[in-house]
Amino acid sequence: MSGATQRPYTDHERETITRMIADGHSSREVAERLGRTRNSVIAVSNRERLGTWKFSNNKGAGSQWMPKPGLKRAPRATVTPAELETITRLIAEGKSAAAIGDALGRTKRSVIHIVTYRNMGPFLSRSGPKPSEMIIPDDFAERWVYTTHAILGRHYRVGNATVTKWARELGLVRERKVPERRVSTPTIDYTPRTVSRIPGNKPAPFSNVYRDPTRAGQAADVLRKDGWKVHRCNAAGIYDPAGSLWQCGRVRVTEAELIERADRVLSRKMAA
Repeated sequence: MSGATQRPYTDHERETITRMIADGHSSREVAERLGRTRNSVIAVSNRERLGTWKFSNNKGAGSQWMPKPGLKRAPRATVTPAELETITRLIAEGKSAAAIGDALGRTKRSVIHIVTYRNMGPFLSRSGPKPSEMIIPDDFAERWVYTTHAILGRHYRVGNATVTKWARELGLVRERKVPERRVSTPTIDYTPRTVSRIPGNKPAPFSNVYRDPTRAGQAADVLRKDGWKVHRCNAAGIYDPAGSLWQCGRVRVTEAELIERADRVLSRKMAA
């Protein structure tokens, strides 16, 4: 940003701006004539009230825009006393804003503006009696038993609040069914599943599906919790859910030896 100051305007330049604005020139033409920037010309004309720009491309800060010649705004229609009387009468008859507009030759938005601005009263949302004045249908209680409020409202052409009010006046109350609390008891199947004999493809040791409920199986669980790798196997050391031996680490033991090892682990933990 340079430190140069703006050259002040002379009286001759001010007179030129006033004359060119009156002749209908734009701010760009005035700026080119004086050798100044367009924003500077607009600023000084607005600050010193040298004139009003008459073109739509001159909307500087504080300037007053005027439409171009030939663009005329349609005059706003005034409301006559006869129209006000007609609007009041049609509102009392329950006519809508669109119907009143058709009768007066006006738009719906114009009628709503007149009624709102002059506080002439609200429009009735629909023709017919008000919900508070409606009589409860004779078959309402019979239909209420097996029908929802939404279906009743569509059948009688009323809102949900009106249906609820009718039911309250007739003393109709629906019983709230409290669902019984169901306590689910998990069923555990200890039947061994068919497992591939590929080495390393063994079921999860603590899974409820493959857990062995026998005493030897419980002993195997104790050893597994202690960090041992225990599973059933056959005489060849291959995993077999129905095998008679147990692979405990790198050693194959019988059920009695497995139970003895588990007892020693439990005794050690209890002593600690």
